[in-house]
Amino acid sequence: MAKLIFHLSLATISASLTLLAAPALADIATGQKAYDRHDYATAMRELLPAAKAGNADAQFRVGFMYCQGTPNYAEAIKWFRLAAQKGHANAQFDLGQMYSLGQGTPRNEEEAVKWYQSAAAQGFPDAQLHLGIAYEEGTGTVKNLEQAANLYRLAATNPQPWQGRPVAQFSLGAMYHEGNGVKKNLSEAAKWFELAADRGYPEAQFNIGWMYSSAEGVPEDLVRAYFWYSVAMKSAPVVSELADKARKGRDALAKEMKLLQLSAAERMVKDWKPKTN
Repeated sequence: MAKLIFHLSLATISASLTLLAAPALADIATGQKAYDRHDYATAMRELLPAAKAGNADAQFRVGFMYCQGTPNYAEAIKWFRLAAQKGHANAQFDLGQMYSLGQGTPRNEEEAVKWYQSAAAQGFPDAQLHLGIAYEEGTGTVKNLEQAANLYRLAATNPQPWQGRPVAQFSLGAMYHEGNGVKKNLSEAAKWFELAADRGYPEAQFNIGWMYSSAEGVPEDLVRAYFWYSVAMKSAPVVSELADKARKGRDALAKEMKLLQLSAAERMVKDWKPKTN
């Protein structure tokens, strides 16, 4: 029988706003609107003076724009650092990312963790997730599985809207499945895998399908197993090991299922859409 799949991926960034002096509000508002519609030439013209004047949010956005198109990472990291030093959580996270990837600066995982910690302390979900990964892998810090699980839980339940939520949910499910940093609990693992699966994470879809087919942590349910294997096939890259494993799992189940069960599962597949909240 195929093993469960445990795989981490990166989340995306989100922005936050800070207060600024009244005289610059009009320029900031114009720059913000241009930034939001990806008119970076106008946004840079409007936001750069505020950034030079010390506005943290403008500094963050200028840094972000230097990462676009033909990037200038040296300029980007300069502006991210200025904003990060003022406590801008998004800038702290992005600064950590640049240290982790070695963009605009020599790669330094310890420095990356330092900035992830600053952003995570402010409740920034991407930082919570990446700091959890660092603790799980022992990258840039001492390996600490309990701390990793705690951070995954914070990220998985973070009320802010963000695209990394299923990654954190999946990661927490993996911790419960393996008993890493938490007491092994297959029911909890299944719960977190299914939450991530509902949000479109293909590895979680395969895992929860496998658990339903194996009666592991959940009662055996061939209809739901077939459904999740089928959804995983659609969510995963067409040519991939994951899609191939999901297809084999689905086809094996089809030989055991009755026609009514197959029809019910296929209707579920047809009607399924990922949750966005």
